[in-house]
This record gives sequence, C-alpha cells and structure tokens, in this order.
Amino acid sequence: MATARCVAYMAHMLGMQREEEKGMSVANKLRERIATLYLQNEKDNWDWPQGSASMTPGPEMGLFSRTVPGIKRCIVLKNWFKRSGSVWSGDEERLFVEHLKNVTLVQEMISTGELTKYDDKIRFGYSQWQGFNEGIFSIRYSLKTLSEMVSSNHMCAII
Repeated sequence: MATARCVAYMAHMLGMQREEEKGMSVANKLRERIATLYLQNEKDNWDWPQGSASMTPGPEMGLFSRTVPGIKRCIVLKNWFKRSGSVWSGDEERLFVEHLKNVTLVQEMISTGELTKYDDKIRFGYSQWQGFNEGIFSIRYSLKTLSEMVSSNHMCAII
C-alpha cells in the first residue's frame, strides 16, 4: 500500500496523471482489503482476526498509515488506550508493592492498571497502557499518531 502511494506521488510530481491514478487505485484497494481484515472481529480495536488486542503493530500502524477508515479512527484510538499493560517484576517495583499498606490505595491502583494481580501476587504494571512497550518500530508510529490525533486542532475525545 505504501509503495503504491509512493509510486502515485512520484507520478504526480512527474506530471504522469494516468500512472498517478493507477497507483492510488492500487493503494486504495489494498487499504480497503486491510481494513476489512483488521475490522473483521467487530471490536474496533484494529487487531488481526486471530490476534489479541495487545499484539503489535496494531492500532498505531493502522492509524498512522490512515488505513483505519475515517469513521472508525476515533473509536480505534479510544480502544488503543484501553489496552491492558503487562507486569514488571523488577526488584525496586516488587519492593514498592510489598511496602504498600493502604488497602484502599492498592485497590485504586489495581483499578487504574498501575498494579496487576498476577500469579496470586500483586505486581507493578510495566505500563498502564501497553502501547509504549512494543518495540523500536511501533513506538515511532505511536508517537507520530498521537502527535497528529491528539493535538489541540484535531482532537478525538479519548475519555
């Protein structure tokens, strides 16, 4: 899809209208096929049909590449923020959790995702939102997507 878009752009810059139209036609067909596949689970989380919402790349790539249909962009963004985090059992984090005595605070931290019940123990969450513990490729698209979609001029209501 990206290659077809590049070909269309180069054709446009060279004044080759017929080739530009062909390139965009191919790009749009591929975009529609990808969107159909990724929205097949009807959960609007932009996940491949046999996957889970925590898999990557997912919504960040779909939103960045504008493969997510316009009508679904805000809901996919909202669902991206609902992804659960994973646990981190590092020494400092483990010690922090062990010294928490306030049961109300612990329950509040579990409800926000900062703490997670895992293996019959309470663990510190690696991330309340797993979107930023994905790796070197998707972080690039995550940051660019957030920069574009959560600006003061073009804000999807996340909450």
